[in-house]
Amino acid sequence: PAGDAERATLGQLARRLTDIGTALNGDATIGGRNEPVPMPINSRVSSLYYGLVFNQSAVGDSYMDSYQVASSEFGKVLASLRSLEADISALESSLELKGAPWTPGRIPNWSDN
Repeated sequence: PAGDAERATLGQLARRLTDIGTALNGDATIGGRNEPVPMPINSRVSSLYYGLVFNQSAVGDSYMDSYQVASSEFGKVLASLRSLEADISALESSLELKGAPWTPGRIPNWSDN
């Protein structure tokens, strides 16, 4: 039941999900070739946590700056993730109307005949 338009939409959604994963966890393909990559959110937050968790000193300016960067980047990623969720839901609804079979992770429509 899926046509070219749905396949193109699915490809676009997959690319967006990859971009979200890269923002959160980094780009291992580029980093694996020893090329510079931006610090991913996960690494930045982990660095903050482990630098502060057993420290009794006041939080330094560099930690505060790093937290602000992580917070700002995460806000953007979260907005992208919410937008992606809505677009996936719209695609699922479109496919269901076309008679696509149920897939794992989706709540099926049920009628007790």
